[in-house]
Amino acid sequence: MMLNVFDEASDKIAEITFRVDKDREGRKFLAIKDQNTVKRFRFKRLMTLMHFFLLHRYKTDLVHYVTPTDDNRISVQHMMDYGVFREARTDDPNVIAIEVNTPRAQRIFTSDRSLKRFIARPSK
Repeated sequence: MMLNVFDEASDKIAEITFRVDKDREGRKFLAIKDQNTVKRFRFKRLMTLMHFFLLHRYKTDLVHYVTPTDDNRISVQHMMDYGVFREARTDDPNVIAIEVNTPRAQRIFTSDRSLKRFIARPSK
């Protein structure tokens, strides 16, 4: 599946290619295959919001980045710093497996106010 975001002029500014599945233990995971943001919207937490939307929409416990890029690794570290992701494993160099800190993520998007506060926080 693909999540696309468009600007006011109907130009695509971001996309995530993903699938949702379950592991052997029955936990839902979000497998991110690819993600792109146009240059002028990078470092504005747009991709973070898109991830939040997918986590909230599909109620996933885990996130897997398939053939991760350096940008993916940096994003994962930032999400861990913010407490959204709890643990990241890279047993296989072609996959980053992350446990979502569900209570923390849910607190962030319980209201528009808390989500805006998260978005407005300074970058680390």
